[in-house]
Amino acid sequence: MQATVLVVDDRKAPRRALTAELEDAGFRVVQAGDGVEAFERFERESPDLVLSDLVMPRCNGVELCSRIRASSSSIPIILFTAQGGVREAVAAVKSGADDFVVSADVEPEDLVALAAQRIGVGSDRAAAALECALPGESPAIRRARERIEAIAPLTEPVLVTGEPGSGRTTTARLLHRLGASDRPFAVVEAAELEAWPRRRNPPREGSIHVSGVEAMSEKMQRAWLRDLDAGAAGPRWIASGGTDALDPGMLLPELAERLARFHIRLPSLRERPEDVPRVARQRLDEVGT
Repeated sequence: MQATVLVVDDRKAPRRALTAELEDAGFRVVQAGDGVEAFERFERESPDLVLSDLVMPRCNGVELCSRIRASSSSIPIILFTAQGGVREAVAAVKSGADDFVVSADVEPEDLVALAAQRIGVGSDRAAAALECALPGESPAIRRARERIEAIAPLTEPVLVTGEPGSGRTTTARLLHRLGASDRPFAVVEAAELEAWPRRRNPPREGSIHVSGVEAMSEKMQRAWLRDLDAGAAGPRWIASGGTDALDPGMLLPELAERLARFHIRLPSLRERPEDVPRVARQRLDEVGT
C-alpha cells in the first residue's frame, strides 16, 4: 500500500520541491501551506507521516505537532527549519515530534530517506537481516545498514559503492529483499547491458542490479537518463561499482548526479578493524569450519 506523507510549508517553492522528491520515491503526498490547513488535511487524509516546517503563519510546526498529539495520534512527525538551535529542538521534542532537522544541513533526499525510516518500513526482521548480511558494530557499518534500511522501500535508483569484497552484491540483494521481495530480481554486468534484452527478457517489475556501473556505455547511460527523466514505469535499478564510480569522467555528469542522491557507500574491513573478529567468525560458521 502506498504511504501518504503530509508536507507542510508556507513557502511554495521548497514545498513543491520536497513533494516532487517524495513522489519520485513512491510516496503519495498531501500538501498544506500552514498548520491550520495541515490539521484539516491531517483529519481528512489520515497520513502515515507529517513532514512540517517549524516557522509558519497562523499555526507553526510545534503547535501543529501538539494538536496532532492531542488527538491521540502517534504517527511519525518530522519538524524542520532553515535555522534552529537547542531551544527549538527542545520545543519540538516537547511537542511530540519524532525528529527535528535543520534543513540547511540536510538535502531533500535525506528527508525522504528519514521519512521512509520513520514510517516504519524497517522492522526488527529487517534489522536482523541487515546485521546477519553485513555484520559488525563499528560506526561505519552501522551507518551503512541504517542507510540501506531507509532507502530500501523507495523506488528511486540506488548506487552502491565499495571495494571488492565490501558487500556490494549482498547490499543490492538486501535492498530488493527489504523493498520488493515478492517480485523478480535480476543481475546484469553493466558492460553487457546493451545486449542483455536480446538474450533474455528483462523483468518489468522488481529490481535489476547493474554491476560494474562504470563500464556502462555512454549510449546506455543516455537511455537510462531518458527513462528516469520521463518517469518511466518499470523495475527499480540498483547500480553498484567501485569507490571511484562517482569520480569525474567515470559516468555522465547528469547520471552521476542522479545516482549520488541515493548513494550507499560500503566501508572496507580496513576502515573498521574492530569488526574483523566478528566477520571472521561468521564466515567460518557459514562454511562449517
